[in-house]
Order: sequence, then C-alpha cells, then structure tokens
Amino acid sequence: MKIVVAFSKIKYGFFDRVISWWTGSIYTHVELIMPCGNWLGVRQGHPWMKRKPRRRIMAVAHDSFNDRQWDTIEFDVDDDQIKDIWDFFKKTQGARYDWIGVIFSHIFNMRIKSENKWYCSEWVAHALEKARVLDWRETLIFQMSSISPARLYKICLGEQND
Repeated sequence: MKIVVAFSKIKYGFFDRVISWWTGSIYTHVELIMPCGNWLGVRQGHPWMKRKPRRRIMAVAHDSFNDRQWDTIEFDVDDDQIKDIWDFFKKTQGARYDWIGVIFSHIFNMRIKSENKWYCSEWVAHALEKARVLDWRETLIFQMSSISPARLYKICLGEQND
C-alpha cells in the first residue's frame, strides 16, 4: 500500500506567492493522499466556494490532479501506519491554521507552536513521523524552528536541509 505526499506549485493568491518568495521554492502547500483517495491536510475549503471557511485540518475526496501543478513522493506503508495517520488526523481534525506559529517560525526563526493549531507542512511532517514513515532520529524535525513545504520535500527525499 502507498501514501503520497503531494507538494503544490499552485499560486492561488497573495499568501501562496509570499510563501514561494520567502522560502525560495516553487512549493506553496503540501497534503497527504491516502490509499482510499482522500487528501488530508490543512486547507481552506474549495476554490469554487464564494465564502471560504477558515483554514482547518480536513479530509477531501479527490479524483485526480494536474501533474504540472503538483510534485509527489510515494511511501510504502502497512495497515498500522495507515491507522496511525488516521488516528493523528482524527485527533487534529478541525484544528485551525497556526498563523502565529508560521509567522514566528519562518520570519523570526523562533519555534512557536500552538497546541491545537497547525500549518500544512508542519502537520504533514508530524503525521509522517507519528506513523513512522519518517524517522524522527534522522529528520530531527523536533529541532527545526520551521518546516516549509520545500524543507519537507527535501526531508521526504532523504536530503538533510540546513
């Protein structure tokens, strides 16, 4: 069985352009694609919604995606790892976006973590570690002040990032 970590290159608006510029990367967002087809992560509703809900952790069913807009990395997983990811999702489902954490972590290089708030790459990194897809002893995510989509991409490839 496989899970996919999907890295978005889409720049929907101002915030995505700022992320891309600030991190010096093409990646603006990251989500997990589960074997059942659900995408898990921090999102702000659907692009077609007139009044978008606040960014929250949620699962959304997708049929397909545009290869030019997403880069993906696949991991082989077993049933226990899938269960661990779903357990982590259930514990964090509905949590809000961590604006304070993302600003202080990425701009001021201070690790500020709100207990019940997440930003996309932080949530995916923790989900992968909780399921033992990534080994915390090798990734050292717990020591990082910030985890951008670009940094997570390198971690998933097995490249260490400074």
